[in-house]
Amino acid sequence: MITRRDAIARITMPIKALAQRFAFLILLGAAGGILMVGKADPRIFERTRIAVVDASAPILDAVSRPVATVASIVEEANHLIHLREENATLRQENARLLQWRSAAQVLSSENKQLRDLLRFVPDDPATYITSRVIADSGGAGRQRGGLGVRRSYDILKDNVLISTNSDRHDSAPWGLMGGLEPDRTTFTIFRDNQAIRVPGASNIECRKGDRFTIEICGGGGYGEPKDRDHDAVRDDLRCGRITEQAAVEVYGLQPQAAAH
Repeated sequence: MITRRDAIARITMPIKALAQRFAFLILLGAAGGILMVGKADPRIFERTRIAVVDASAPILDAVSRPVATVASIVEEANHLIHLREENATLRQENARLLQWRSAAQVLSSENKQLRDLLRFVPDDPATYITSRVIADSGGAGRQRGGLGVRRSYDILKDNVLISTNSDRHDSAPWGLMGGLEPDRTTFTIFRDNQAIRVPGASNIECRKGDRFTIEICGGGGYGEPKDRDHDAVRDDLRCGRITEQAAVEVYGLQPQAAAH
């Protein structure tokens, strides 16, 4: 018994075979026809092309949006994974800090108990009478070196041993590209109106009434000092980082401008 499906298959099989056999010729003929139409009437061809592009644009846009959405989701997921890893690292570091704080609190409590047990009386605390930056202590340059610091201590009793260990006493930091060197580091004890220089690495015994002064060197300058912006020079002068003499003689600022 011949079914309806078999009947349709008998009709379509020859047509399918012909289409497969002459597909190349059909496509070739269609391409030639399109070229002929384009040459015969370019406006019709251009309108057809625009219509095809307009019809396919929404389809291409609909296809591309899911791809962009998936890429955005993947990027956001990677960002969240990275944040999760950072949070885990921070939690571990915070746990270690809490352990160290707990250990420090235990040590502080034990030290207090030992001091109470031994009736410990601490020495008089050291006092300093001044601590400030030193004008002109940084190497001059287009980029000025950082300033040095002076700190002075009063010695409150006899037999105070001071141990020093420092550098830049014999050689200053370098200046580069025309920049100048700063002052060197110095340690000085003032006693009975005399200044006693202390080496960078030494042990020296001080008396009550002595004054121990530390002057730390600044940084080296970079570039020619006279190339420094004059507004920056005036700002340094106004803030006490340089003296009026250095502003005029080293940085080339006019005396009238330095006076203001």
